[in-house]
Amino acid sequence: MKYLLYSGAPNTGKNAMIRLTCTYLIEELGYEIDNRFVPDPLTIDWHFNDNLPRNRDFYVLLKKGNKYVLFYTWSDDKKLLNKLKAFLKYYSEKEIQIDYLITGIRDLHDWMRDYSKETLNLDMSSPNIVEFPLGKITRRGEERRRNVINNWYHPKAFKIVKDYVIPFLGL
Repeated sequence: MKYLLYSGAPNTGKNAMIRLTCTYLIEELGYEIDNRFVPDPLTIDWHFNDNLPRNRDFYVLLKKGNKYVLFYTWSDDKKLLNKLKAFLKYYSEKEIQIDYLITGIRDLHDWMRDYSKETLNLDMSSPNIVEFPLGKITRRGEERRRNVINNWYHPKAFKIVKDYVIPFLGL
C-alpha cells in the first residue's frame, strides 16, 4: 500500500487538503465512489459529500479500474484510528486490495503521531509513504486569516500535490 499523509498540528488544514485531493481524483482523474462495501457496524456517519464544510471529517473508498483509494480524515483520536485499522482489515477480508491510503497524521512530538505510526505499522522512511507537512497561518483577524488560507495557502499547497505528489504515487 502507498500512503499520502498530510501532517501537521491541529487546525493546519489536513482535512481540507484531504478533501481537495479526493475531489480532484473524482472530478479530474475519473475515480468513482465505491459504496458496495461499507464496513458495518464500523460505519461512521460522515461519508464524503461536497456540501460538507471543508474541515469536516469524512471517509470514502474510491475506485478507478483496479485501483482502490481509501480516504480517512480522523487522525487525532485513538478510537477512530482503531476504526481505520478495522476498515483496512474489513476490506482485506472482502478481498479488496487498498492500493492507497490518504489520511492525516499529527506533527512531530505529538503522541497521536506515534500512535498512528504504531497502529498502521508505518515506517516513515519507506518510499511508499509521502508525508506532506502543513503549517499554521497566523494573521490578525479571523476573516483575514481564513482569506489567506482559502485563497492562497491551500490552493498553492494543493498545486504541489496535484503536479508532483499524485503523479509520483501513480494515482
